Amino acid sequence: MSDGKEAGIKSPCPMPYALCSLSIVIITRNTKELLRNLLKSIEADKSLKSFLKDVIIVDNYSTDGSNSMVHNEFPWVLLVKNDCNRGFAAAANIGISRACGDYIFFLNSDTILIEGEVAKMVQFMEENADAGICGPQLVHENMRLQRSYANIPSLLFEVVPRSLIELLFPTKYSNKPSRWSSDPPRSIDVPSLIGAAIIVRRKLLHDLGGFDERFFFFLEETDLCIRAKEIGKRVVFLPHVKVVHLQGRTVRR
Repeated sequence: MSDGKEAGIKSPCPMPYALCSLSIVIITRNTKELLRNLLKSIEADKSLKSFLKDVIIVDNYSTDGSNSMVHNEFPWVLLVKNDCNRGFAAAANIGISRACGDYIFFLNSDTILIEGEVAKMVQFMEENADAGICGPQLVHENMRLQRSYANIPSLLFEVVPRSLIELLFPTKYSNKPSRWSSDPPRSIDVPSLIGAAIIVRRKLLHDLGGFDERFFFFLEETDLCIRAKEIGKRVVFLPHVKVVHLQGRTVRR
C-alpha cells in the first residue's frame, strides 16, 4: 500500500512485452461491497490471465473499511490511499502513474466483468492501431442495455430535454441500441463514451498528459475523448462487448 500524494503521468514501463498487457485502474470511495464484487469478477475471468499486468485501486479517502477489505481479501491488488477525496481525474492520473500495461482499463467500482468480454476489447485495440479509446455496451444485471456513449454537451442539450432531441433527430442524436437492427455493427465511432468502463492506450494517455484534473467528477472522460479525437485517434463503441454496470451506485457515495 502507499499514499497517493505523487501524481503526473510517467512514460510507458520500459520492460519489453512479448504480448500486449493490460492494467486495470479502479477509483473508489466508500463502495466496499461493490468493490468486492468487482474484484471477485476480475479473479473469475480466466481469459485475463495471459495479459493482465496489474490491478490498481486508488481510494479517495474511504471510511467504510474498503482498504482493509482489499488488503485482507485481495493481496494481489496495488492499493493507493489518498488522504482526501481528490476526485476522479486526479485519482485516475495517480493510477496511470502506477500502471505498467500497454492498455489501461478504467472501471467504476459499480461494474462487474463478464468472462471473456475484456479480452474482446483488447483484441479490438490490437487490431485497430488508430483507435485510442474503446468502450463496451453497458448492461444492467438483467442484461437490459444502458446508455453507453454520449454526444458532446452543447447549448442545445442545456436548453432542450435530451429525450426530445432524440425524438426529433433520432439518426443524429440517439445513442440507444434500438437505432440499429438486431445485428448492430461490430464497432461504431462515437463522440464520447460513458466512463464506467473504458480502455485507453497508455501511449495516448502519455501524449495527452492524462485526465484534466480541473474536472472533479463528471465530464472528465468526455474531455479525454475530445482531446483524443483532436490528435487523430478514434473513440469507438463496441456493441457486442458487455460489462455489467450497477448504474448510479457510486454517485451516491
